[in-house]
Amino acid sequence: MAHPLSDVQSPLDLFKGVDETKFIEGIIKMIWDERDKPIEALVATGGHTFRVFFQLRNEFLEVLRDLQPKDKFLLSLRGAKLKKLRTIPKLSSLSLELLFSDGVELRWKRADGNIRSFNTWKGTFFSRVVFSNPS
Repeated sequence: MAHPLSDVQSPLDLFKGVDETKFIEGIIKMIWDERDKPIEALVATGGHTFRVFFQLRNEFLEVLRDLQPKDKFLLSLRGAKLKKLRTIPKLSSLSLELLFSDGVELRWKRADGNIRSFNTWKGTFFSRVVFSNPS
């Protein structure tokens, strides 16, 4: 069973503001992980690419270091901060970035089919959603 499309916020709708009751779904294209800096991911979703930053406590970042390019993901927008940029950054197709610094709820699926979940919030959003196109 797939998730209802009403739970997904499109990348272009992010320009109107983040709806924290929704999520984005896509693929990790690239990951930059330098110690003592936020983890940065280039994500592809809805035909667009943009950067997502995870600036969390070190013990949370350790879990997210498991993310790899080509992982499929579901990312709750709860706590997401939107930054609109003047220009489109290299490798991106949209002039925006998302920052998660208060918490994160993320589910990702590896190429081998293994699914991982991580949630720093109380309660869960993903109890009602699954990957829309399992492979």
